[in-house]
Formats: sequence, C-alpha cells, structure tokens
Amino acid sequence: SMRKLVLKVSRDTRANTSSMLSDFRAGRPTEIEAINGWIASEGRRLGVSCLLNECLADAVRKQTQFSSFERLEDHIAQALSLHGQ
Repeated sequence: SMRKLVLKVSRDTRANTSSMLSDFRAGRPTEIEAINGWIASEGRRLGVSCLLNECLADAVRKQTQFSSFERLEDHIAQALSLHGQ
C-alpha cells in the first residue's frame, strides 16, 4: 500500500540530509523559489491564499538573518500568527 511505501522510504532515508537543508546550513542559495516561491506566486495569480508557502519562502530568502532552525521556525510561527493562521 502507499502508506507502507511512505513509511518504508521515511525509515530508510531518515538519516539523509536534504539538499535544501545543506544549502541553508552553508548559507548558499536554495531551490526555495522553484518550490514554495512558485506555489505562492501561482496562489496569488489564482487568488488562492498559500500563506505557509509564502512565509516559508520568505524565511528561507532571509536565511542570513537566522542562526538556527529554531529562529527560522519562530519567524514562520510569528508570520502565521499575524495572519490568524
């Protein structure tokens, strides 16, 4: 089943580090625009709110302001709370 496959892949790859995380940690540009930035842009074009994608893309764009993921998570949580999410 799909559930079993997802669980197996999750277990098998739990020690992996994603390319975006590696880029983020190294202060390199990430593929955030091609993923979350595109979703946010399409949402705006279609009149659909994609606030989480917008907040995530914004936070990663500003990655130099964050010394850790905890600070990044705080930024996202604050942005969402300002919009009542």
